[in-house]
Amino acid sequence: MNSPTISELTIYPVKSAAGIRLKSSPLDKIGLRYDRRWMLIDKKGHFLSQRQLPKMALIIPTLDKKGQLSLKTKTMPLIKVPLIKQSINTVLVTIWDTELEAQHLSHDVDQWLSQFLETDCRLVTLADDVIRHCDSKYAQDNDHTSFTDGFPLLLCTQASLDDLNNRLKISVMMTHFRPNIVISKTIPYEEDLWEKIVIGDLSLRVVKPCSRCVITTIDPHTGIKTGTEPLATLATYRKKANKVYFGQNIIPNQLGVLNCGDKVSII
Repeated sequence: MNSPTISELTIYPVKSAAGIRLKSSPLDKIGLRYDRRWMLIDKKGHFLSQRQLPKMALIIPTLDKKGQLSLKTKTMPLIKVPLIKQSINTVLVTIWDTELEAQHLSHDVDQWLSQFLETDCRLVTLADDVIRHCDSKYAQDNDHTSFTDGFPLLLCTQASLDDLNNRLKISVMMTHFRPNIVISKTIPYEEDLWEKIVIGDLSLRVVKPCSRCVITTIDPHTGIKTGTEPLATLATYRKKANKVYFGQNIIPNQLGVLNCGDKVSII
């Protein structure tokens, strides 16, 4: 078999909204640049995702060269999100069991999002000086992340998806699993055994398998929950301690650049 290779790189600027496929991306301390740097919250400051609002899958983000975010949907006009230097105020937000400060950006953007999603919500961003630690059970003291569910990077392999699709009546796409990095030219679920990968001069730790939720059952093209698949099938052979796993959480040891086509060494 040829050497494992990065076949896809994707960022999701707004947590739970659509992704942006890239050929190359800088790797910051908290993940791929601009990945999950924005997030929707409710009136109490709790984060919102496709778990509550499947239509979030239909929000399409774009980024310009300055890192300014714009949003659009098929039914809503494009709206530009102010840069953080124009932030309205600081708000306390809750993401899972973590509380941290975020920057609220624009009442106009809030109104745009609330209209599309048919619920009151606000858009916040992560300031550069805010530190969110990764789970200490799996990470080191200086390991940080953004508005992810817990770790800077999510990795999946094409071989594992192919194996899953061979078991399904209707195939699913990699976008159902929302990884940052897709690696091809591996054996199915080989990633379960990895402890570290090296890409060019960069080393990354494979710290924890990713437990999957109802978001995997939402069609990313329609924003509609389609049933119980692929979770039901995954549960027949990828279930442990009442959780279903697919993919691996990754923490970078160094900063650098990742490219589609980069060779991956497995340790």
